[in-house]
Amino acid sequence: FFSRNRSALRILRDLIVPFRPDVIYSNSSTISIGLSLARLCQSAHVWHLREFVDLDYNLRFLFGKVSTKKIISNSDLRISISKAIFDHFSVGNDWRRNIVIFNGVATKNEMLSLRESREVSRASSPRNEFVFGIFGRIYSGKGHEEAVRAFSQVKRMVNAKVRLIVVGRGDLSWLLGLICEERISDFVDIVGHVDNVWKYMLGIDCLLMCSRCEGMGRVTAEAMASGCAVIGFRGGGTPELIADRETGLIYSDRHGELVKCMLNVVRNRALCDEMGRAGWDRAFRNFAVEQYSSSVMNELDLLLEQRGAISS
Repeated sequence: FFSRNRSALRILRDLIVPFRPDVIYSNSSTISIGLSLARLCQSAHVWHLREFVDLDYNLRFLFGKVSTKKIISNSDLRISISKAIFDHFSVGNDWRRNIVIFNGVATKNEMLSLRESREVSRASSPRNEFVFGIFGRIYSGKGHEEAVRAFSQVKRMVNAKVRLIVVGRGDLSWLLGLICEERISDFVDIVGHVDNVWKYMLGIDCLLMCSRCEGMGRVTAEAMASGCAVIGFRGGGTPELIADRETGLIYSDRHGELVKCMLNVVRNRALCDEMGRAGWDRAFRNFAVEQYSSSVMNELDLLLEQRGAISS
């Protein structure tokens, strides 16, 4: 591994040095070669931290977590996509820039269009069924089992028609088996991977975010941008996005509290709709692509200005 990494570093150095880059930008928590390359090129280094690495993807830090955090702290600027990621990689007595910038998930015009589409649908279409959705890659860490079991219990406890839509790619065999075991096959739609996520976001009343360790939770932000209420687990970056009982509901235990939250929105659709609208307002203020791009560019400008002052 180390010999291949050194070889890759030399190749990249030879490719990049002639361009004399002002900044080398590492866009993932998992890639460390950017910092080494920046030092060879005498460039500033920005590390955009997007993953916990160990908590979300169950990966091992090659140099150990403590050493990795120290390595990351040597970057000239670190951008974390949530306070949870910020805290996960922070070290004491850190004088370099280390900030949080939420991802942008849609432009403001796109969000306005999504809000209009949802409001038109609410006003014109019969709402005979309450639809929950769980979006994202299908694997155990995303909480699909918890969502399916909770939905099954809700289905048995309410007279209203309810449905669960599962959107995302992954191993479906265990999930289909679970759905059959719970005897809810007629009430669960597995869509698979989709290119147009907004079409399906607009078709649900409430998103379930059951993942324990979302770095930020792009799906949560997308749901809010479409005017959809969210029920989310109190872990990772999710509680930073959802204002509990205002833009959605937060739950803490594995099952019982999630069922209570789901029953709450099914039995009070007006409350669910109101939380969806409040979530849209929050998304418009915090998760617009324009705001995200402007924030990142402002930080890069400040970094280059400071380096210019130091150089001179």
